[in-house]
Amino acid sequence: MDSLSDKLLEKKYNTCSNWLKAHLAVSFTKEGLEPFVCDEIQQFQLKCLDDICSKNGLSHRTLCSECSTENHVKCRTKGICVIKKGQCNYHRNASLQFISTCPNRICHHFKCEIKTAHWYECPSFKNTDATQWCSNYWEVAKCFMPPDGYKDKASAADTDFNGIISVILNYKGFQDKIDESLQDDTSVFKAAREAVNKLRHSNLEVEDSYLQELLIILQKLLSDSKYLAQDTHAQQASEHLKQLKIDTLTISNDYLRKAHEQYERVKLDEEKRKQEDLLNGDENDGHDNIDNNNDNNYAPIARAGDETQTAPIPPKFEEELIQWYIKNKLSLQLSMTDDSVDTKFEDLYVKQELSDHRTGKLETSLKDLFTSEGKVSLDIFLCSIVGAGNTTFAKYLTRLWCQSHGQGSDHNDNFQEEDLNALRDIDFVFLLNLTDSSSKCDTEDMIYDQIIQNLPCNSSDGKSFLKQVLKKKRCLIILDESDRWEHPQKCTKSFQGIPHRYASENIIVVTIARQRKLVNINDSQINKEIEINRLGNKSKKQLQINALKGIAEKKNETVTEEELKNQQEAFQSEISAYNLDELASVPLILMHLVCLWHDNCFKVLSECQVYGKIIEMILSTTQKNFQYFQTNDFKQLQASGYKELLDGLGNLASHSFKGGKTIARSVVNKFLKEEQAKLCLISGILSESNGKICSEQNNPEIYFTFENIRKHFRQRLQKSE
Repeated sequence: MDSLSDKLLEKKYNTCSNWLKAHLAVSFTKEGLEPFVCDEIQQFQLKCLDDICSKNGLSHRTLCSECSTENHVKCRTKGICVIKKGQCNYHRNASLQFISTCPNRICHHFKCEIKTAHWYECPSFKNTDATQWCSNYWEVAKCFMPPDGYKDKASAADTDFNGIISVILNYKGFQDKIDESLQDDTSVFKAAREAVNKLRHSNLEVEDSYLQELLIILQKLLSDSKYLAQDTHAQQASEHLKQLKIDTLTISNDYLRKAHEQYERVKLDEEKRKQEDLLNGDENDGHDNIDNNNDNNYAPIARAGDETQTAPIPPKFEEELIQWYIKNKLSLQLSMTDDSVDTKFEDLYVKQELSDHRTGKLETSLKDLFTSEGKVSLDIFLCSIVGAGNTTFAKYLTRLWCQSHGQGSDHNDNFQEEDLNALRDIDFVFLLNLTDSSSKCDTEDMIYDQIIQNLPCNSSDGKSFLKQVLKKKRCLIILDESDRWEHPQKCTKSFQGIPHRYASENIIVVTIARQRKLVNINDSQINKEIEINRLGNKSKKQLQINALKGIAEKKNETVTEEELKNQQEAFQSEISAYNLDELASVPLILMHLVCLWHDNCFKVLSECQVYGKIIEMILSTTQKNFQYFQTNDFKQLQASGYKELLDGLGNLASHSFKGGKTIARSVVNKFLKEEQAKLCLISGILSESNGKICSEQNNPEIYFTFENIRKHFRQRLQKSE
């Protein structure tokens, strides 16, 4: 390895001199920031300890030095655990296994505090020693550094600029002492990190333009008006940068010695990181893969070869994708008539029960869902009655992926560890709503239009790196609302009922629709057909409680657990009295009933009127969501309160009580117009046993989906007569 002095004596002395100035500038800036960072992190450490003791009734400054980091990191955590032959290299013995609670009631709370304080809720626990969290604040600081290369850094002085600046960028507390937004991509702190990372790979050759740009960035950083502009250490560093810029700073032998040490350290660190990357590459690319030994007869998705490591995928792609999902796609509606009234996914969701449509077998876990007879099911079709929660399940898969990759709340009863493990083996999830891509027919184009172009990491080569992702990474593509998508006529490829996509062993596609008959898809295109079962009593009760709590919060009402229990029991009593238990097993209808009950509608409406409210909600929701029903005729029908349609359904129900529950298409056509029948079938008020919707083919039979709605329409007709 060439020495620094040899390099400085070469003909390219000027660029090497620039390198020396650049590294001195970085060193001065780091030294200027160290007291600022140390003080802030130490205050955070002390506040965590005080808060934990206060909230849990512990004596002041109760400490713990017993728990290792491994004890508080779940096995198969992405980026930490590597599974080989059924063994985790991180939780490698009995004393290092995960425990849910610290024996001193400190460390598991401390972990949560650290996670909450991290901008992206993904601390680098791989770096830190939890046995020292209570005694050494720098072990806490390392949780906010990059995940590799900092485990052995015992102090700020031992830590390089990248580690120091990462603490500032990742710990939320610094925002209170910095004027500009640390989350803004134009932040000078982010610009400094990028500029210094570029210097690390300069091989001692730095151009004048880069040096000047670096000095400007670092001086701007040290001059932040909120705190650093008045900080003695930061301003001393800033003064050194000014002297460097105008060549008035005397570079002593001591400076040269430090620069030489820095040069050697950079080279050694680079070699160390390369070795770590190679080691991780040998061990399944460093991912927390599901055991490839197949001890559980589960065949994980096949992984592409070594070239996945060289795919030009932005380093923050996963992080930005998760944040975008959580912010934009993962809320659930509280009101079925007002789209603006929603809540956080985990505050409302209850576990859904799935079953195989062909065999009737329950799918008890996502492992069961994604596999069949030990093989991965690459094409899964999910179809359930309207309102059963198809879109909710799509969001559940996406939310679970976010959680399994280190983003989200620490614990949720609906997020079972077995399901989290299944999603940890998926590199990326792409949740698509096909109604937002009505003019597209390629899945890749849809992913780019709906997702990639909305991410900060997107650039001119966004489509190029997306191709690499789809070719080389394990992906789950969810095609929601596929029954509202039609193949564009302009497509020159073969027409089919689902969008075109890569035929890859690395991609699972879940296609979701309200009715199979609305999607032109053959049995040969499906590995597994799944349906969501109606809610059981336990799930119904929990959804009622979640909904009542969510509505109360929206109205700024404070309710205790006991009051919620009493409200749920009162609600259940009234829906039973109104003969609504069957309908209440459908989440969409149950949510609407909760809203009606909370608004005291049950006190002023008759049983017939409540049923009318439910049917109107179902019809109007369907009409709003399907372009087919946006004509003037349908708008007039809606304006009339669907009177003509409801009268026709009354006659149809009356006929069914005379001639049997199933009704021939010819009879349906007698009482309903073709478009009205289609609205009833798509909305789920009516169902079809075989054949195509609105077609005489295969002699289809029609029936009322809900027996109580059939009875309601007959009673409505009798009263009108």
